[in-house]
Amino acid sequence: MATSGDVIYKSSLSITEDVSSSIANANNTEISISPNPASSIINVKFDNNSYSYYSIIDITGKALIKENINTGINTLSIDISEIAKGTYFLKLEGNNNPKLNKFIKR
Repeated sequence: MATSGDVIYKSSLSITEDVSSSIANANNTEISISPNPASSIINVKFDNNSYSYYSIIDITGKALIKENINTGINTLSIDISEIAKGTYFLKLEGNNNPKLNKFIKR
């Protein structure tokens, strides 16, 4: 590190990103999950009907549920009663980029 007047120059810079928040906020504007938090069923609405399957993913990245989505469908009711309380991600995949949204199971 060197100084010159009122300016400090640092020879190296390290930038880190909180992965959990970037996953939670990645491209989630097209997906609506309600209720959130939920205890047994989540209702999912999405603008784009080109998704072919969804996954419920825990915070370690493990897919707990993975199901196909019928063509032309843009609403889902997903039974989450069998998963433990905690924070999860809903991942929609298909012809477009995958979409992620965070939800809480209570």
